[in-house]
Amino acid sequence: MELKFPRINTLTVSGRLTRDGELRYLPSGTAVFHCSIAIDDGYWDKQANQWVDQPIYLDLDIWGAQGEKLSNTLRKGSPIIVEGRLKQRAYTTPEGQNRRITEMYAEKVHSLEYTRTEGSSYDDGNQSSQQSNNNPVSTNTKAQAQRPEPDFINDDVPF
Repeated sequence: MELKFPRINTLTVSGRLTRDGELRYLPSGTAVFHCSIAIDDGYWDKQANQWVDQPIYLDLDIWGAQGEKLSNTLRKGSPIIVEGRLKQRAYTTPEGQNRRITEMYAEKVHSLEYTRTEGSSYDDGNQSSQQSNNNPVSTNTKAQAQRPEPDFINDDVPF
């Protein structure tokens, strides 16, 4: 009897862009935004009694309209959460060596960066263009502007 094993290839990571990405177009006209992120990882070194950082670097491909849109907002250092799957491709170097690259095919990208602009309080870079319908302030932006700033710092919370 053959063992049935599910095919699961899903990954959710958070990190920061290590460099500005590059937007390219395939001959078919499909946009591909290629970038790289650093994922915080590490371990506690008991002997040295300190945390040792070991970042993980991962290349991302963001396809289609999402890639085009994010190519305008994401820059080196931008924090993001990415949901997608791993892909691997092989190639041969000019010297004749076979190489493999593991990349992430991004299906959903959430920008954690916000910008404050005059008259508004929040823009996460993921909202569709609502400026074109003669309503420069969306309902969400109005709600954000009315939300009071907290009068405490999260480090002061006793739990």
